[in-house]
Amino acid sequence: MKYRKLVVTFLVTLIVFFAAVYYIHTNYLTAALLSLVVFYFLYFLNPGGLMMFFKTRTITNMSLVFILCLCFPMAKNIFHISGNPHLQEKRELAQKNGIRFESLTEYFRRYTDYYNDNFAFRDSLIYTGNLLKLKLFGVSPVPKVIVGKQGWLFQARKNKDPGDAGYFPSIQPFTPVELEEWRKTLEQRHQWLARRGIYYLLILAPDKSTIYPEFLPDSLRPFYRNSRLDQLVDYLEKHSTIPVLDLRKALLAAKKESVIYYKTDSHWNEYGACIAYGEIIKHLASVLETKTKIKTSGKIQPMSVSDFRVRIKKREQGGGNLAIMLALQDTMFRENRIKLRHRTPYRAREVPVPGDYNLPSVKSAVTERPDADFPKTVMLHDSFARKLKPFLSQHFSRIVYLRDWGFHFHAFIIEAENPKIVLDEIAEHFLYNVQPSNPEELRGPGA
Repeated sequence: MKYRKLVVTFLVTLIVFFAAVYYIHTNYLTAALLSLVVFYFLYFLNPGGLMMFFKTRTITNMSLVFILCLCFPMAKNIFHISGNPHLQEKRELAQKNGIRFESLTEYFRRYTDYYNDNFAFRDSLIYTGNLLKLKLFGVSPVPKVIVGKQGWLFQARKNKDPGDAGYFPSIQPFTPVELEEWRKTLEQRHQWLARRGIYYLLILAPDKSTIYPEFLPDSLRPFYRNSRLDQLVDYLEKHSTIPVLDLRKALLAAKKESVIYYKTDSHWNEYGACIAYGEIIKHLASVLETKTKIKTSGKIQPMSVSDFRVRIKKREQGGGNLAIMLALQDTMFRENRIKLRHRTPYRAREVPVPGDYNLPSVKSAVTERPDADFPKTVMLHDSFARKLKPFLSQHFSRIVYLRDWGFHFHAFIIEAENPKIVLDEIAEHFLYNVQPSNPEELRGPGA
């Protein structure tokens, strides 16, 4: 009877081990630890009741298991054991060489930061914990990421915990004062540029949840209807003369032909970026010659998807930024990528960025194409423009890209460049946690 129980327990433990490796996608070390715990409780469990936990033998065994678990991190450091998961974190982890003795309190604070970022099996434990929350309970382990239907991931509109005001867009709409502040800030940019003969275009990039609401969890879809994007577009149409390019209509039409956003990333893919770029070029071509004195090369047509070889990488690639936030980009959330390859080589070339353009919060890039359709341009943008750059660069004699995480307006760069066009692109989710600002020369009485 004793051997039969041992054999049955061993077989169950093997099933748990292989299920952990192949279904939950844990590494072998984590699966072995989980299997050891299962074996212990199955083999030593006394159906007679909970009194087993008060027996000397049980207490001794549990103490040994506890000590063994405490020794695993030490074993990793001694024998350099490494697990499979590796977290990609958008920050620099605390380093041991950063620990300095300034005071006892400061020393322990720095050491605590170092330990929390570097303790043994940290990556494996975070990975396994996130995986179990999704597999067993169906909940997202990260408040910033919403797990939708059919493997789609969405970014929460505001970086708050669930239940806080603003986590869902319709809970915290713009107030009248906030809408007026946005209008004033954008109008200042528009008027300052207009006095210098520069055409200003505000480009609003919709979030994935706006284009693909059908993949949101059913319980959340009602919260994603009346958005701040709706409010801002309507308010600017009624109370300002700022040219606004709302990309929603074109993207909603394009999604009938192809997937235009990544399933596991918050951004559009190359197909979606091509559609958005086409709308920008068509707008500029229709407006500049008729409503401004800015000269262009004549009849201008943007590249269309038919000008490219559309290739879908059939081998699934690692997931995007939302999957990385979950630490599950290499296992649960992988996807095929759409790649557009132009049939002829691009002619725009990247050139060096002037030194004073490299500000602490700004990532700059410059491309040139002397025979392009449009004159010199400056583009203020966020991460959504990363996929737009290869397309847009083909149409401008010189274009300076300024990615500013604070959405500031860099008047001195614009004056140095003396462009004819300024493009100001902002993604929808930034309407919930960013207020763009202008320098004093735009706000002052002499502006």
